[in-house]
Amino acid sequence: NAKVRLEQQRANEQHTTPPIVKTIAMLIPVSARISERSMPIGFLAAVGEAQRAWNNTRHDWLLQTIVGNDENDPNIANKNVVKQIIDRRSIIGTVGPYSSHVAKGILPTYTRNKMTLISGTSTSIDLGRGHPFFFRTVSGNNIQVDNVINFLRKKRIDKVELLHGKRAFSISFKEDLLAKANKYNIRVNSSELT
Repeated sequence: NAKVRLEQQRANEQHTTPPIVKTIAMLIPVSARISERSMPIGFLAAVGEAQRAWNNTRHDWLLQTIVGNDENDPNIANKNVVKQIIDRRSIIGTVGPYSSHVAKGILPTYTRNKMTLISGTSTSIDLGRGHPFFFRTVSGNNIQVDNVINFLRKKRIDKVELLHGKRAFSISFKEDLLAKANKYNIRVNSSELT
């Protein structure tokens, strides 16, 4: 079955234009200062699986990920990987970092360069103030949805690809976003990634 799919994919590739590739960056902490030594491996596994799942189920564009080591240190991150990410204008955003102190240290660079930074684990309240390009998933869904809708309206973005899981947090976020986006004529194409 896999061999047949691969042959069909190759045949299709010969008769179609190459797919569009969208690139996101991932910041992971690989350092002796991290107490959870297996955490970076878990991040890499999750990124690889999400990219594989997306690319195997979608055909209008492919997801490419660039992984950078922030070493859980904002100074090292700014000096090394953040500059490289910002310089690559093809990168549409960054997922990470793991810790609030790294996010706080790199956020001014992201804000200055108007590049999106999304952290699912940075919890500092200070991170949300005055940084319109920073998003996190640790507050209530309604707050995050309102922030996303306001950002989209401010930037006049009327079409969004929403990649979500199937747990309660993801489903309620998707439903709230769809309802609010509809009020402002923002089209949301949602796809489940597990």
